[in-house]
Amino acid sequence: MKLDDVKTYITRKNLNSKSSKRDIVDERVYLYAYLYHFLKLDNLTKIGDLFAPVNEVGEFMYDEKGKIIGALNHATIRHHLVKAPDIQFDPEFLENTKELHDQIPIIIPQYKGKLTSRGKIPNVKKNGKVYEITVKVTKEVFFEYAKKQDPEVIMEFMFKHMLEAAPKLKKSRNPYKKSQ
Repeated sequence: MKLDDVKTYITRKNLNSKSSKRDIVDERVYLYAYLYHFLKLDNLTKIGDLFAPVNEVGEFMYDEKGKIIGALNHATIRHHLVKAPDIQFDPEFLENTKELHDQIPIIIPQYKGKLTSRGKIPNVKKNGKVYEITVKVTKEVFFEYAKKQDPEVIMEFMFKHMLEAAPKLKKSRNPYKKSQ
């Protein structure tokens, strides 16, 4: 099934209506996943535009800003792409998407969003001119790194970590001493 076939299917099955019936929503979710993962249409707004209502001639209606009227939001598409792998083997979902599954049999992979182009870097905190980076590594890789470091640096790091991880005592350990 190609993109034109998907567009025809959407209009034929009336999936571009503002319906929240479970069978229509399930078919939409199946098509979102197919368009994103298998047809490589990675712009979620463009996927949402495909599900906008059309006029009598079969064309999209535009507002004064040039946006398609009734197009689905990219956040809606992303939400369904995240949920799709979890519900794809649900009996009701399978029943509602049986016709689609016969035409395009797919197993929906997990959605992994991309970093935005705003230049965000994950796990980095800026404190003045010092950057703190959090890295997850395996135990073996950490031990190899620790062997190459100065033992005093490792002990200082472990001591700081122990102090931060230890619970703060609100009461004094000595019950007879006045709390300050």
